[in-house]
Amino acid sequence: MILNLDTKLTIDTSQILFLKSHINYTEINILNSRSFMCSYPLKKYENLLHDHNFKRIHRTYMVNMEHVVSKSPAEVLLSNGSVVPISRRRKI
Repeated sequence: MILNLDTKLTIDTSQILFLKSHINYTEINILNSRSFMCSYPLKKYENLLHDHNFKRIHRTYMVNMEHVVSKSPAEVLLSNGSVVPISRRRKI
């Protein structure tokens, strides 16, 4: 379940590719190239999705590890072709 100030949207966690922080908002990107903007910070979703194989790999990014195709020291390639950076301090 994805929380927003005025709505509750149900998304299967296996459909989520990655979450991106925008200060106090979070952009949630799902498989069919759609994204949703939610009104909570990434930290809230980090606590909610910790048990669902999600990992915070950067200050602004959290990825679903089920969709990681390959990784290098600097970035992660996801199943849809998106490339997400990895922080030096948050190695996976």
